Amino acid sequence: MTIAEFAKKIGEFGNCNVIFEKTNTTDVVNQSPIPKQVLNSEKIEKLGWWTAFDLEEGISHTLDTLKKYIRRVNIRHS
Repeated sequence: MTIAEFAKKIGEFGNCNVIFEKTNTTDVVNQSPIPKQVLNSEKIEKLGWWTAFDLEEGISHTLDTLKKYIRRVNIRHS
């Protein structure tokens, strides 16, 4: 899964359309020391790590956790 695909998946949960700016090749090369960034868990899995959630469950869990945190912070600062 590419980072762009990951961003689009997160956007789906928020009913948001993720829009990427068009850049030329020089801009992309200068932005990151890693020319092609792809999410891959193979190495960490070999060390015994495992996922607690699939992608959709993980995004949903993270968003729920953030919403609860924001509510608590807002209540304390009201």
